Amino acid sequence: MAYRKHVLFAFAAIQQRFAVADDVIREVAEPALCGEGEARQYSGRLPAGTDDYFYFLTESRSVTPSADPLVLWMTGGPGCSSILAALTENGPCQVGGRRDGKWEMLRRQYSWVDVANVVWVDQPGGVGFSSRPAAAGLTHNENEVAENMYGFLESFYSKFPQYASVPFFIFGESYGGHYVPAVASRVLHGIQHQGFGARLEGVGIGNGLVSPAEQFPSKPVMAYNGGGKTGSLHSGFVNVTEFKDMEAALPKCEALMHKCQQAEKHQMWPCLSAYMFCSMTELAPVKWSHLNPYDLRRPCEVEPMCYNESLTTEYLNDPKVQKALGFEQFRPWAACNQTVNIPFVTSGDFFRDLRPQVIELLAAGVGVLVYNGDDDFMCDWVGSKWWMENLHWPHGKEWAHTPDEQLLMDGQDHGRVRSAANFTFVQIYKAGHMVPMDQPKVSVEMVRQFIRPGSPWRSGTTALAATHLSSTAPHASAQVATVALAALLMMMVAFAWRTMSARRRVNLDDEKAQTYYRTCIINAWRSRIGPEIAVSVSTQ
Repeated sequence: MAYRKHVLFAFAAIQQRFAVADDVIREVAEPALCGEGEARQYSGRLPAGTDDYFYFLTESRSVTPSADPLVLWMTGGPGCSSILAALTENGPCQVGGRRDGKWEMLRRQYSWVDVANVVWVDQPGGVGFSSRPAAAGLTHNENEVAENMYGFLESFYSKFPQYASVPFFIFGESYGGHYVPAVASRVLHGIQHQGFGARLEGVGIGNGLVSPAEQFPSKPVMAYNGGGKTGSLHSGFVNVTEFKDMEAALPKCEALMHKCQQAEKHQMWPCLSAYMFCSMTELAPVKWSHLNPYDLRRPCEVEPMCYNESLTTEYLNDPKVQKALGFEQFRPWAACNQTVNIPFVTSGDFFRDLRPQVIELLAAGVGVLVYNGDDDFMCDWVGSKWWMENLHWPHGKEWAHTPDEQLLMDGQDHGRVRSAANFTFVQIYKAGHMVPMDQPKVSVEMVRQFIRPGSPWRSGTTALAATHLSSTAPHASAQVATVALAALLMMMVAFAWRTMSARRRVNLDDEKAQTYYRTCIINAWRSRIGPEIAVSVSTQ
């Protein structure tokens, strides 16, 4: 019965997000969240295909913001809010706390608005302050993500036509490795065939999941030695036996990924199987270590995401703050929405390969920047470099044989960079999954280098001798099923992890492994769900 109460509570919250509210903001609010003297800010919600997307826009801090590029930021998940990144990573300010009943906002010394006008967008519908009509169901794949974001950008440029004349860059983090290529490809198509007025000049992917089949095989290496001598960790968290177990599981993991991609749209089980097996064999070991999988230098602070976002959550759920953002009615805000996450898994989108879209962008002359904090395990730098080295495009061999060079700033070595044609990889030392949070100054100068006119990272110039970064100042029934399924999947993974943790090692022979993890799923279902809630799940 307790579980049913949790599901009903979750459903009530989800209903508020998956409905276009009466207070949809068509006019622009000017919240000035970051206090006096900060660059001008705007917030609102705009039509985005079937959805309404919340955005937070801040003008550049430079003396000529109207001439500076526009950067779009999308946080990944899938299902996590971009305004979270604005307040904790690369926006103009962060929440300092409460003093005398008032919020204290701290100016961020190194923000991406130092070099560009930046708009953070909560997407897809149901994430953060964005909403989606119940009749539309849930977003399932990158085609829907791209189409809705294209709709948002049409609305945005209509509301802010001054940005049509400046260069446009699309950035994203984590699952942004899916979002960014998909959205940029759709924007490129709009420019080439529909007269869309944006000046798309580059994209940036931070610690992104672009090609799971190319990136998952790096997990054993990252777990064992932190990526090797050219990384900043120099060590891992598993022993030789555990490393071999992870390696032995990879063929099965890759086969299940392929089976997921070949499955019919209505078949949920193949993709759930792939997700469960690959998670338990390649990702679970970091769970046993009690380290933060997004930054292996640190322990996991708060489950499940290992970061304490309570202060930001309290701030964004303050009715006065929401009123400043333009909302007349209170709207619950959460950092991530797992209900949004789960359809991307069951549809097979999670394991989709977005390299074809990257190749399309490169062929069109769009600059592509991939950057990784090299202390991240979830989307590690080794896997990112592997998919880039194995990319089949006209300059593929040239790029693969271009040597890495130092990334220098203020005379200090902050990482490594490889750049050829309009394709650049940046490895950043002493940074985890959220590079702007961990290395704010380096991240700002990296963005400055990439977006500046004539940047060698976009112009086709071969690698620099050493890169110097200058330093200057659904329907209700479908929703219930999805909420229950999301809770179910999270509990299945947790149950399986605990079971495997007790054994520490599992014989990952194909047949035995398949039987074992299916048993974990069945046990999780029986022990945690029971007869109190029924979810229709196809196992075809």
